[in-house]
Amino acid sequence: MNRSVIILLLFLVFFNFEELHGQIRMPAIFSDHMVLQREMNIPVWGAAKAGSKITVEIAGNVAVTYTNEEGKWMAYLPNMKAGGPYDMFVTGEQSITFTDVMIGDVWLASGQSNMNFSLSTAKNGKKDVAEANYPGIRLFTVNNELSVKPRELVSGGPWVTCDSNSVEYFPFLFVQLPGYSSDQYQNEYEWAELREAQLLTLSHPNTGMAVTIDLDEKNNLHPTNKVDVGKRLALAARKIAYGKDVVYSGPIYKSMQIEGKTIRISFTHTGSGLNLINNQQLQGFELAGEDMKFYKANAYIDGSEVVVFSAEVPLPVAVRYAWANSPMANLINREGLPASPFRTDNWKGVTNDKH
Repeated sequence: MNRSVIILLLFLVFFNFEELHGQIRMPAIFSDHMVLQREMNIPVWGAAKAGSKITVEIAGNVAVTYTNEEGKWMAYLPNMKAGGPYDMFVTGEQSITFTDVMIGDVWLASGQSNMNFSLSTAKNGKKDVAEANYPGIRLFTVNNELSVKPRELVSGGPWVTCDSNSVEYFPFLFVQLPGYSSDQYQNEYEWAELREAQLLTLSHPNTGMAVTIDLDEKNNLHPTNKVDVGKRLALAARKIAYGKDVVYSGPIYKSMQIEGKTIRISFTHTGSGLNLINNQQLQGFELAGEDMKFYKANAYIDGSEVVVFSAEVPLPVAVRYAWANSPMANLINREGLPASPFRTDNWKGVTNDKH
């Protein structure tokens, strides 16, 4: 009896291996509820028995391809307008059906600990979770796995729809670091230089940044106001990804002009004009002379520019704004978007020798 069972099990193992060898295999990113990118040729790929014919069909669009000698295949569906839900069929020696497939925009989101921040722990998060009902929004989470080369079959998933049961797992993207810790203008700080490094990425085309310097919670490394972060990123997406005519950024440093005892600062992204949070006096500006020593400075708005001065710096050469780990900063445009921290000098900082 035992011998018969062993033979039967061995037969099933080899039978299943041969069956699997001929089956269509696809990365985990292809699953029910997935989103395929609109208005571009859509790549669909996987593996199957070498020389197999593979047909992919969705919403009346059909793509046909054949596996190569290694059994790999890739088919391209024609570009489609946003819509759905659809069923997608992949057929070879057997057929796979994916249901509830949407055609829309696919965003790749990456980050560190704030990327894992769940909505349920955000400001007003429990209320937002309870009211969430956005079936057109989908999420695919890729597992954190180290690899020295591109992985052929992406692990992770599955795709989930956005509702009150799943919305807390949707991450929030932010670009520039918020304020953190309680130091005030004591030195040059690493977080200020990290923000500057992020700011410099705007020199590349098709980039946008959400400034969050006004959203800090001092000693909280994970500030809970994710709504404003999301709104600012959405504004950047509307402009950069969709070409909408919107003010999507706060003031960004453009140039400086020394005028005797003052320095005049010009900005881009001033929107309909410069403004202050709560109509206070401008805060966060510092001034230095040739000695490279910075002092707290006074500043005022003059049209679309800011004029900076200090009695302690009669011959100024450099300006810094919000240059601290957790600075006081209140310059915005009239659309309510905060100015990015910046410096006009290129003097050596604390991170220059770090890699």
